[in-house]
Amino acid sequence: MSTYLTIAEQILEDAAQPLTAKEILSLAYQMDLVPSNLYGKTQHKTLQARISVDIRKRGDESAFYRTSRGVFFLTKHRNAPFLTEKQQQGIHARPRFRELNRQPVLSVVSDNVKTHSDKKGFIEKSYFKEILSYASVKYSKLKELKKTGDYPVWAFVVVKKDDTILTYRHGRYRESRDGFLNQRTIGFKTLVNAQDKTFLDNEDFGLTTAGLVSTYADLGVPLKTVNVDQEKNKAEMEFLLAFDDSDETELVCILTYDCPDWLEPFKRRLAINDLSWLKTSHAPNNLEDFDEWSQKILPELFAKYNAKQREAS
Repeated sequence: MSTYLTIAEQILEDAAQPLTAKEILSLAYQMDLVPSNLYGKTQHKTLQARISVDIRKRGDESAFYRTSRGVFFLTKHRNAPFLTEKQQQGIHARPRFRELNRQPVLSVVSDNVKTHSDKKGFIEKSYFKEILSYASVKYSKLKELKKTGDYPVWAFVVVKKDDTILTYRHGRYRESRDGFLNQRTIGFKTLVNAQDKTFLDNEDFGLTTAGLVSTYADLGVPLKTVNVDQEKNKAEMEFLLAFDDSDETELVCILTYDCPDWLEPFKRRLAINDLSWLKTSHAPNNLEDFDEWSQKILPELFAKYNAKQREAS
């Protein structure tokens, strides 16, 4: 365990109450627990990041959990009688680095996208390798893409189980875009970084890996408990969808993922709200309740599902 985490664990044990990273660090200095090699103007941000990463990687096995946004306590004292029921339940926070992604992200030149998309922006999956070829992809910062008009690539994972798909409602802690906040969605989305690609991901530049890791993170599944390379076999590319407006362009790759028996989306209380399974037999009447991506993806996805069922029968 890092020095920051050791300090945090000791302070929370002594304080016997949930604290913010800033409060933990302040008490640590008062108790002379911070070694001279730890210094800086924003140490509390470093501490918060270390705790957050530990929670993300270790899940329930982490020594820490969030009682509320930016407030932490010790997992072993989660059922302490002096905590409120809400504090005992805690929250699951989506990693902010995916929403505030400042790293270069996978992108594709605009000509390649526009050549293969129909009037509604849909692209058949058979063109995936042609669009995302080594000659047309690059890693760019989002602010640069707004200038060039090229498309950042998003993985959008739809979790399915038999004849249903998982839906949930965006919360403020998870989503900040106006077109998504408090809206229902059918997928887990993330941008793709160079770090997502391994030697096993030559065909899709790590897109499937990034999508599954994003899904597990949102559902509170510790990565150490999952064989992602094995789970990728349960994911399938369905189609692509290009969004092209005056402000920004986006290329969304829609994948479906067969929900494994060990994955129980309803087991935890999450920052994502109102989880439910939606039957794929017909599109819902209240499409306006869904976010803008889901509104376009749902009818197309359901049409493909129903076509497959007719072929199978």
